[in-house]
Order: sequence, then structure tokens, then C-alpha cells
Amino acid sequence: MRLRNFIPVILVAAAAVSCHHSEEGSTLEIPLKPAEGIIRMSTLYEGYSTVVPDGMLISGIIDVAVADSILVVLGETDSGLVSIYGLEGDYRRSFLTRGRGPGEMTDIMAMACDMSAGTVDVLGNFGMDIYSFDIQTGRLKNSFSIGESEIRYAKDLLPAGDGRYLFYKDLSYIDGPEYEVYLYNPSTGEVEGRWLPLDKDFAEVASFSQANNLFEYGGRRFFYSAFSDGIYEFTGDTLVQYVRFADNGYSFTPEMKKRPWPQDLMEFVEACQKSGRIWGHVDLFMIGDRTMSVYNYGKDSRYAAVMDLEKGTSVSYSMLEDDMVWGIGSDSFFSPYYLRYTDGEYAVYLVEPFDIIEKIEGSPASDDPTIESNRQALAKLPYESNQIILMMKI
Repeated sequence: MRLRNFIPVILVAAAAVSCHHSEEGSTLEIPLKPAEGIIRMSTLYEGYSTVVPDGMLISGIIDVAVADSILVVLGETDSGLVSIYGLEGDYRRSFLTRGRGPGEMTDIMAMACDMSAGTVDVLGNFGMDIYSFDIQTGRLKNSFSIGESEIRYAKDLLPAGDGRYLFYKDLSYIDGPEYEVYLYNPSTGEVEGRWLPLDKDFAEVASFSQANNLFEYGGRRFFYSAFSDGIYEFTGDTLVQYVRFADNGYSFTPEMKKRPWPQDLMEFVEACQKSGRIWGHVDLFMIGDRTMSVYNYGKDSRYAAVMDLEKGTSVSYSMLEDDMVWGIGSDSFFSPYYLRYTDGEYAVYLVEPFDIIEKIEGSPASDDPTIESNRQALAKLPYESNQIILMMKI
């Protein structure tokens, strides 16, 4: 039984991204260890803005990105599946309608903005078709399909910067060898790279709901997935390990993945909980000289970790404190702040307004006038408000 939608979790890991973090070609090992503690937003960010998308209701935002001073939002509206907003939340346009006709998609899996080309690529139709749109106009510029290739039913994509694409798949759908990461050339229809062999039996059990498996940061391209033994970078037409999680008695090692695991969902979860290891790493993002993600440990505990790549150390936390915007705390690390995008300037979170209001009701009054003002503004939002896009300044 698949674990695709079971317990959405996030690991917060801060990691240096500068070119001097380690010698070229080397892989740095970082140990992770659960610990109690509080991580505050003010230690990560220096400012923020809140954006409420205006104009029409978005039926669940799947993804968001910042491109050329606009917000690109992936989520269904009456006018399309991709919408463009200004940084103040003003609505510009929507495109890509739901359907089975030319230029339409029955479903959407992921998107990736190619800043150099000025396009947004959308993966949909059960992970088999890719449509490329001009960000400014919404005009369809190109499309291709991977439905006849071994990559079919891909889960995430990333432009490689030269007309080729990286794809990630998490489940097996064909006979024969399959891989987690592929490099595909749509002009030739050829797969030009395959990395990280897919453990089909384990993937069937441990397919987590996760995001941002393939991502670009600072002109570099990275890959990370749940139960990985570290972070990988695409460089020189190959995939190399960038960070390895040291086996210090807590990391979920590749050797552990090869042990027999129960196929029943709850039995698998129980086995992970009793393993004495960190499990279920998902949604890893880079933030300046850090990376953000979250992990499970034990039965009901989630922890955030801050890793220092230069020192090769990490510190874990059990609480997130918003001491900048609404003055609330959380021990879930995926709610009510859901990280969806980062670049060199912003870390962008999706926030459900009434989740914040519920947290505020259980919190004491703040002596910070800015936080109190933000709370009052939040209470004035209409009942059918869109999710708030919280843009934290790095």
C-alpha cells in the first residue's frame, strides 16, 4: 500500500551553498540528531510581505514562484490552471484550461519557471505531457510528451538550461530498470542520463507526498527525495552527491531500505517509528546559505534541523516560532506555514488564514504593535479568502 498522502512532513536543514563549502568533487557528511529547541523566523529572515491573491478564488494552490517581479501561481481557477499576479496580489491573467483538448490538461503535477527563457513549464496529464508558456503573455510556446518513454508518469521536472529537462519519478510503471532521476532531450526524444536506480519494492511502500524534488537555486540544480541518503547536484551532465547524511545511528541508511518491509501501510509506519531512525524527509528547500526541510522521528515527533556545511554539524529543533508576522508558534513544521518556493531574495510560504486565526486565538496578546496590526488585518479578511502568500525576505 502506498504512502503517497500519509503524513505530509518537512525537514528544516540549513546548509551553506557558497562555492567554498567543500573542495570540488567532494561530498560532505553531516550527522542529523533529534533534539528539543525553538527555531525563530527572525534567525532566518530580515523582513516580509503578505500577499492575498485578488480577482478570483483559487481552488487550492499547488505551487508558486517569483519571476520578474510577478507571482506565478499553479492552482485551479475559473479561467485557468496557471495564474499571474503582481507582487501586491493584483490579478493579471490565467491560462492552461482543464480538459482533454489541444493545449489543455486533465491534471497538473508540477511547474518550473525557466527565468532565462522567460517561460513556465507545466507537467500534467498524469506526468506524461509538458507545456511551456510565455510567463508574460500566457501564450503556449512549446509542448512535448514523455508518455512513450521510460519516464512516463513523472512527478517533477526542471529545465536543464539547454533545452533539455530533468525529471523525477517515484513509482515503477514499466518492466525493466527504472531510475529516480532522468535527463531527457525533447528535440531528439532520447533519454541522455539515468541516475539513482529506483528500488521498486521499497518505492511501492514508501511513496511520500512531497514537493520540490528537483529545484534550481543560484544557477545550480539539485535533487532530493524522501528516504534519500543526502542531497544531489546536477553538474557537468551528471548527478553527483552534494551532501551525505552521516550514519550516526539516526539516518535512514540505504542498507535499511533493502531490508524486508511490511506491505501494509500502518505496519510500515509502525516499523519506521520503532526503527530508532529519522524517517520521511521531504520538501527540501534552500534559503540563502541554508536548506529547509523536515523529518519524522519516533511515533509522533517532527523535528527541524539546521546543518552547517562548513563545520559539518547540525542542530535540531522541535518548535517553530513566528516572532515576525503573527506571533504564534507551531510544532508541526508543515502547518500553518507551508514553504513552496525559494530564490536568492525570498522564501515563499502558503498560509491558510483561518489556521493562523485559530493559532492566534490560543496565543496571548503581543506587545509588538506590528504583530497586533497584522492580526487585526487578518481578522478582516473575507471568509472565502484565498490562501495568503507570505514572502519572507532572505
